[in-house]
Amino acid sequence: MSRSVSALNATGEGNEGEQTVYAWVQEPNSRGTMSIVWNSLTTVFLCTWTVLCLNLPAEDESFSNRFWRKFRWMVLALSGPEFLLCFAIGQHAAAKRSVALFQNLGSITWTMEHGFFADMGGFVLMPSDTPKFPINSKQLNYLVSKGYVSIPEVSQRDITDRTKADYFAKFVTVFQTTWFLMQVVGRGATHLHVTTLELTAVAIVVCTFGTFYCWYKKPLDVEVPIIIRPNVTIAQILIEAGPAASEPYKQTPLDFVDDFTPSWSINVTSRFGIRTGPRRRPLRRLGNCRIPQLDKPSRALLFTITHIYGSMHLIGWNFTFPTAIEQLLWRIAAATIFATTFLFWAIDRGEAWYFDKEYLKWYYLITRKKPPADEKIGRDPGRKFHAPTWVLFAHLMIAACYTVARLYLFFEGFYGLRKLPASAFECVNWNQAIPHLA
Repeated sequence: MSRSVSALNATGEGNEGEQTVYAWVQEPNSRGTMSIVWNSLTTVFLCTWTVLCLNLPAEDESFSNRFWRKFRWMVLALSGPEFLLCFAIGQHAAAKRSVALFQNLGSITWTMEHGFFADMGGFVLMPSDTPKFPINSKQLNYLVSKGYVSIPEVSQRDITDRTKADYFAKFVTVFQTTWFLMQVVGRGATHLHVTTLELTAVAIVVCTFGTFYCWYKKPLDVEVPIIIRPNVTIAQILIEAGPAASEPYKQTPLDFVDDFTPSWSINVTSRFGIRTGPRRRPLRRLGNCRIPQLDKPSRALLFTITHIYGSMHLIGWNFTFPTAIEQLLWRIAAATIFATTFLFWAIDRGEAWYFDKEYLKWYYLITRKKPPADEKIGRDPGRKFHAPTWVLFAHLMIAACYTVARLYLFFEGFYGLRKLPASAFECVNWNQAIPHLA
């Protein structure tokens, strides 16, 4: 906390006898509370705002609606970055599957960018007998395989030209995030106090890195879709689809191909007799709330990052807090975040394992018995079900505990700034933080 002054040339007399020192004056080796708050909030804001890659808006949607939608998703990224990561990983897995599907049709030009672009509503079907509506990559693949449409002649460059990537904002974000992480790591290396607010910011940044990786090839802020005109009517498509398309659609006429809902879901509203659905059919845009089916590598990545994020708050277990009660509450909240993350995964995987009858697969594998011919083992992508009531309440209890713990961690991050150790206001001495030869 000292100021170092080194004279370079000479001294003289200033106004009214004031002595003037011609010197290079170094910055004080200290920081203030506002600096801690500003650096933490700036880093988190830049990460959560620039990482968002939302789906295309409706054709006549106002700027205010688009802005507030992105703002709400930024709040989600702040309050639960692992949830945003879940969406990103699911979309990445869906885009990867679309590449394989179109390769089976002989397309070698379909890339991850095409898959992301399709799944975010970049292609709109305009039939002659129904209003136009967006389609995703799986539905487009179905139409192409049946000969109703041709593979869109859209290059990767065409998709890139439609995106509105702000490279300057990304550069600022990378620079600020790198600097912030270096400061926190440097403080730990030199045994300077790290505040709980900074620790919370680091946890969000680490989780956001995973989201950025999954959305790296997803177009940003695309507003104008590509129109596709089929060579047949929707009525003919439904007739030729047979019994699979006999049910009334809820979102688009191609619900029988992919209805934009996950195979494993808990429909809370239906349990209470509340009907939900789009106000207007067919859909005018693809919503952002869908989590596509995850493959094993995607689940492994999500499991790893969410548990790293959940364990980050445990680093503050022995931090200095203003009171012993606050330290105890922080420990409880941090442990709750980690435990609820693990419990959610255990229930989710156990539920899917049971309904997929994976236990029978292991039973027949261990006993070396042959399963009956009519025994279906494994995932049925077309099957929908409502989870048992106990699963519903288990998820609600986990969500309630998680929410309370998350709110306290945010609250303590700011409230704990009122009383900090003196080392919290010292800046990093990089000569001590970085190993070097004397």
